[in-house]
Amino acid sequence: MKTKRWNKIIVSLLAASLMATTPVLANGSAVQQEQAQVMPMEMKQELSAKAKQGLDKLYQLVPELKNLEVKFQNLMPANEWSPAVWSIQMDNLPENGRPEVGGLFSHAYIELLADSGELRSFSMNVPSWTSKKAPTESLARKKAQEFLEGVWGKERLEKYQQSSQFYMGQHGSADENGNKLEWTTGGVQYERLINDIPYLGENITIDIDQAGHVHNFYSNIQANLDESKFPAPLKAISKADAEKAFLKNLNMELVYSGQQPVGKWAVASNQKMETRTVLKYEPTWLAQIDAVTGKATDTYYHAPKKQTVNVQAGGQKLKVQSLEDAKKFFKDTFGVDLSNLQVEQSTEDDHPYGDYSLVNYHFHPDYSVPQEQPMRYATITVNKKTSEVVYAYIQDEARMGKKAVISEEEAIKKGVDFLQTYVQSDVKEADLQVFAPHKMEDNIPAWVDKSKLGEQRMDPAPEYHLTVREHHNGIPVEDRFYSVTVDAVTGKISGVGLPLDAKRVELPEAKNVITSEQAADAYLKKFPLKLAYIWEDYMGQKAPKPQLIYIPTYPDGAYYIDALTGKVEE
Repeated sequence: MKTKRWNKIIVSLLAASLMATTPVLANGSAVQQEQAQVMPMEMKQELSAKAKQGLDKLYQLVPELKNLEVKFQNLMPANEWSPAVWSIQMDNLPENGRPEVGGLFSHAYIELLADSGELRSFSMNVPSWTSKKAPTESLARKKAQEFLEGVWGKERLEKYQQSSQFYMGQHGSADENGNKLEWTTGGVQYERLINDIPYLGENITIDIDQAGHVHNFYSNIQANLDESKFPAPLKAISKADAEKAFLKNLNMELVYSGQQPVGKWAVASNQKMETRTVLKYEPTWLAQIDAVTGKATDTYYHAPKKQTVNVQAGGQKLKVQSLEDAKKFFKDTFGVDLSNLQVEQSTEDDHPYGDYSLVNYHFHPDYSVPQEQPMRYATITVNKKTSEVVYAYIQDEARMGKKAVISEEEAIKKGVDFLQTYVQSDVKEADLQVFAPHKMEDNIPAWVDKSKLGEQRMDPAPEYHLTVREHHNGIPVEDRFYSVTVDAVTGKISGVGLPLDAKRVELPEAKNVITSEQAADAYLKKFPLKLAYIWEDYMGQKAPKPQLIYIPTYPDGAYYIDALTGKVEE
């Protein structure tokens, strides 16, 4: 049985998430049934007394766990991401590791802190828990509170509060016979309070279904936190002064959207999301304001470089109709031979924005044999109805840690020349966004003692990510864009993203548009600033002291500022 989720890359292409990021393919995508077969059954170390107590408490809170058998439990040492934990995996598969008829089974994953036995994370999926209906927010909050009280006790919980944010999610599973399961949950988050101000350095999330079952729990509580080091609220500048500093750093961009979501998407029942065409303002970046100094805090966000380009649109189509076509595509387009890799093929039908069906081909090494050499992965997604390529990317570990030798000018020429061939023939004007390669050291804060970092992880493969957005009346259309990735070592194309649908919709006229300043004021009125604490850390090192900051009250879901009415729509 393998987990089935909507390809986030494809959703982002339709939703026009214009923040280009380095695509990363999963290093392993073996199905759960295969995992159950190869799991080392003898790896059942004896739990410590505290871990046993923690597990017994969880059995009381989640009685369904008693129906599962422990298949793996081992003490995992601490690393830069996690403290030492007891890792426990359970399921109800028979000894041969094969599910009963139907191919669907229950499973749970548990982490207990090694020093205390306290629950750190928990996830559980049971076939009988499936539901296409999300829980009410009140039920989810009530059940989350009951569960956390059971884990921690009421007294400790008094130092925490539920966040105002509430999110819904859906995850599913499918086996090779087409049997499917879908679970729909509501998510509740908790914030630690210091001086009655939320501390953002801890993360506690609990996902609840409509029957009140806990599907997921995660916490990264920081032990021995010295609250005396946190700046007193009296040191904060006034909210009015913070707003002036925030607005000075707030850049609102005017864009069109042909498929702007309307309201919150009902994640259950495969319901399609209602959309509309809009002319809107959106912030390109939200600064955090140091509440003591009144300045924007340091950020490691690397803004793209932008320029207007005249496009010589070719109007050609990239098509892949079979697995053999996919292999040929990578060889002809990217110059990569994938004949020595294994491949998994899947189809996705439940697209939230329309009646689209996508075919995915994922190429990967043979996980059943040791892989000593740098590994290579590739993925390609195709519109099943038209056979047109929507997304393709090659990830080659051999390029990791290499120095970029291709200049930005060369990458732009290479990328734009490639994309122009596939831009629709009626496009004349567009803008270009360029995300240049960055090394890991570019994101190391100034306060970090580099001599204590030890051996660093290898830098990712250097790449240029280019996005070309179509213009309408000189204004970018956010969901009409083309992307390309250029290998900064070889100069070859290593990735491409193309619109899923060639159809265009009629966009509103840009008459009586509010100014960007008016849009910024509307944003701040809708999402006012609030105080919060942060304490930066980097690979086990903490900043000298925490910070008191002003941040906007973030919304629960998607929003935009209507450029014609000035209203904030959610």
